[in-house]
Amino acid sequence: MRTWYHRLQLPLATLLSIGLLYFMTGTVSAHSTIPAHAKVNKAIPAIGSTVSQAPTTVTVFTLENINPDPNKSNLFIYSPAGDLISQGNATVSLTNPRQMSITIKPDKANLNGVYVVRWITVSAEDGDPDQGAFVFTVNTGAVSTPTSAATTTTSTTPSTTTTSGTAKQLLSNRKMKSLSSVHSSDGEDYTLS
Repeated sequence: MRTWYHRLQLPLATLLSIGLLYFMTGTVSAHSTIPAHAKVNKAIPAIGSTVSQAPTTVTVFTLENINPDPNKSNLFIYSPAGDLISQGNATVSLTNPRQMSITIKPDKANLNGVYVVRWITVSAEDGDPDQGAFVFTVNTGAVSTPTSAATTTTSTTPSTTTTSGTAKQLLSNRKMKSLSSVHSSDGEDYTLS
């Protein structure tokens, strides 16, 4: 009888180990497909893009539904001079709760340059907060580049300005004290030191 018990002990331990490994692998892979918070994943104008005309609204799209309370989820748009140009509070779309927009009023005398979009969100699904920033460039003499992978602004003049260098300069602007980091078009995150 003791021999029978020893013969079953090894196969049962093996099955239990395989089952536990399968369960843990399934749990880890399930968590990797779930979006993390209401993080911004795309925008209009596109993140890191160069546009030939200053927009009148900025719209962001997130990975989870956004809490519509403007004290919890909002957008703040800064001009190339560092001035806050967003008008009022951002609104979450009634038809798409992962979309938030805000009206902006660009300075007509100073349209060209890098605009910083700072966003704060709270997920309506799990209540988790998130925040971040990204840039887009307005160059009225350029051809639009809607891709977020562009690292240099398109210019009709011989010299070009890298968006990442300007993003670094914007972080040092005293008007943007609440801004601690910017996600630039080169894929880098620049932080205030």
